[in-house]
Amino acid sequence: MLRFAPRKTIFYSRNTPLQAASRIQSTRLVLNRTFFVSATTNSNNDTGISGTVKAYQRHIIVCSTRPEHWPSKAEGTSELTMKLAALARTLHGTTVTLSDINLDAFSQQPHRQSKPDSSKADTLDVVVYPGGDYVTNLGINDIDTLVDHFRKQDEKAGIIARPSRSPQHQQSKTREGRPLDWNTIPEDHTLMLVCTHGSRDSRCGEFGGKLLELLREKIEKDKLANSVTAWCTSHIGGHKYAANVIVYPEGDWYGNLAPESQTVTKLLSYLKGKDVWWDKWRGRLNCTKVEQKDMYETLCQCARPDGCKDTK
Repeated sequence: MLRFAPRKTIFYSRNTPLQAASRIQSTRLVLNRTFFVSATTNSNNDTGISGTVKAYQRHIIVCSTRPEHWPSKAEGTSELTMKLAALARTLHGTTVTLSDINLDAFSQQPHRQSKPDSSKADTLDVVVYPGGDYVTNLGINDIDTLVDHFRKQDEKAGIIARPSRSPQHQQSKTREGRPLDWNTIPEDHTLMLVCTHGSRDSRCGEFGGKLLELLREKIEKDKLANSVTAWCTSHIGGHKYAANVIVYPEGDWYGNLAPESQTVTKLLSYLKGKDVWWDKWRGRLNCTKVEQKDMYETLCQCARPDGCKDTK
């Protein structure tokens, strides 16, 4: 049975985005401390997929949605998600996706009544990475408060917000939601997001859907639910690399994952050992594409004639 050991705090800050000038150095330092390249890594690595993740610094995940209700443009599921997506575009490096994450799995409070599909509800639950912070029952005005919270974070970090033509953004200055009550997913919990957005691209629906099913079966069989969970996500980019998986809290993106039991066993084995599966690694949250390439070349020696080297 696989058992997941507690991991050290990951390189990014829970509340403040990293400065571009120091980000790659911080990444190297922490990876040298926490991760290493396994000597059993395949030599047939997908060297062409490193550096294929957009330079996102923040990922907002709308919870309790159902994939079968996702249109091609997922933010169109409700007025709330449309407003959140529109305002998020005014923030630097922020992406919004939908998921079936059930926050009851992480709540210390008594079990809440089953959460309705967010596309039909008048409130939203969201999780934000880096950090794994989440807030529940966001109403229409609370979304303004949420985005203002991130805008202030960015301003403190010296990050300039994008100009906005959004009517919602103009109106947000006159609206006030309630103070946000933040909670946090345990930082030693591995949360996997598998893109299953079939209405956006059939490859994601087919390959991602099957991979998610196998992951959940393996997690249940090995009784890992307290330390690792697998959920679906809407479009994250890179249809051609399906199946795609994001692993948090590290923020690693993987692609070209075959929907097979062997893939599931190997992925969970890498995560258990706090390793990066470099053969399937596309990139990481909070890194530019250039930095992702640099990380791959610096920390993984698999593509070089002398083979893999331990960088621990």
